[in-house]
Amino acid sequence: MARKKYIWGPGEPLPILDEHSETKHLIVSEYIKRYITTLMSDARIDRLEFTLVDAFAGGGAYSSALSNQIVDGSPIHMLKAVKEAEALLNIDRKKPRKVNAEYHFVERDRSSLNFLKNLVSETEFGIKTDESIFFYQKQ
Repeated sequence: MARKKYIWGPGEPLPILDEHSETKHLIVSEYIKRYITTLMSDARIDRLEFTLVDAFAGGGAYSSALSNQIVDGSPIHMLKAVKEAEALLNIDRKKPRKVNAEYHFVERDRSSLNFLKNLVSETEFGIKTDESIFFYQKQ
């Protein structure tokens, strides 16, 4: 039986992320940052409620086809993009601005979803699990 292309599991090699998908992740990250900064372009807005959904979340990490290095998947890119946008909004500010983001990551494969949960839990974003980061297995 052939191995599925995008399956994550303990002891398994990371799936290879094709060049076009790696570029797509970078575009999505930049879009999220620009979207948030546009929504908060009025400096009087000090708070934004924001929800992001990734319906094909995967395991959150890949091996790059370009560099053979480990690269982030879309859920990690989303988490980092929101954090970066918030940091940009707070440059030279006395009163901090806040992006209250909620994340919903959906994945069909249980092993891949568990891999993603574990990966997120090992990052600085892990403390937000069950508070603003939610995982779902699509049946």
